[in-house]
Amino acid sequence: MASARTDRRGPLPGPRPGRRARLDRRQPGGRTAWPATRTCWPIRRCTGSTSSTPPAPTATCSPSGTARPTAATSSGRTAWNDPGSAHYSIRFGPGRKLHGHEDHLGVTYYAHGRPILVEAGFHSYEKTPFTTWTRLPEAHNLPVVEGARFRPGTATHLRAAGITARRQSFTLDDTAYGVRRIREVVVHHGPDVLAVQDRVEGGATARSLWHFAPALRVLTRGKGLVVLGDEDGWQVTLAQFTLPDGAPAHDPEVRRGLVSPAARRTAGVEIVVSPAATRLLTLIVPGCAAPEIAVADGGVSVTTPEGTAPCWGST
Repeated sequence: MASARTDRRGPLPGPRPGRRARLDRRQPGGRTAWPATRTCWPIRRCTGSTSSTPPAPTATCSPSGTARPTAATSSGRTAWNDPGSAHYSIRFGPGRKLHGHEDHLGVTYYAHGRPILVEAGFHSYEKTPFTTWTRLPEAHNLPVVEGARFRPGTATHLRAAGITARRQSFTLDDTAYGVRRIREVVVHHGPDVLAVQDRVEGGATARSLWHFAPALRVLTRGKGLVVLGDEDGWQVTLAQFTLPDGAPAHDPEVRRGLVSPAARRTAGVEIVVSPAATRLLTLIVPGCAAPEIAVADGGVSVTTPEGTAPCWGST
């Protein structure tokens, strides 16, 4: 883990040495749970390096199958020496038990020192409509199959994972709606881009949901495109394309909703809901309102003022 964390108020110390050691003993690879923000991001089981140096580029992240394998998360940083590095998490693993959340295939994303994609969070153990909703799939950033009944407690499998010098990629699938849904996630750095490809089989369609951080509000929207920004003028773009044709998706729906950033607290957020599709590509481009995106011949690339990110078709 990087030696310091930071937010827009300045640098912050990392976890205390004793806490870091306890975290490593209880959760191998647990230091990847610390994004460049004030709090430790919750993760479950993740194999990885427990040394004081970053994991090697060939390291992989997967359920360990030891300790309490009730859930699993891939969690990582795009850099170890940059306090503004991106951080992500991806949920998968055995089916939900007891009071857990039905968040499999869900992702969260931080970049440029800011939270971008968040989830419902934990509010309380009170039996209220809101706390019940926070445990549902619709409260997380994942694909929901149209017209199909959700099957609680379904396991989600990590099928592939890879780390290179420029990106980290994961492929997951499950049958939580009675048909196979597949999610491929690519976290690119230099420039930062999060690319997510969702597919459903059996002729079904799905809508993906994206819960943005409370500080972000929709500025503009168009065909397959939503631009959000905060009070400081910082912006992030969500772009969606149907595949394999690479055409911009129809106008996504934008809703207002609630998340719980801390116990017994709520905050309003923008929720972007994609159009129903059998195969859909979603790109999250932080710090840029007008990225150049090319989707053709099985390849996807995103160009921003920071450089070009080949998300698929090239390493």
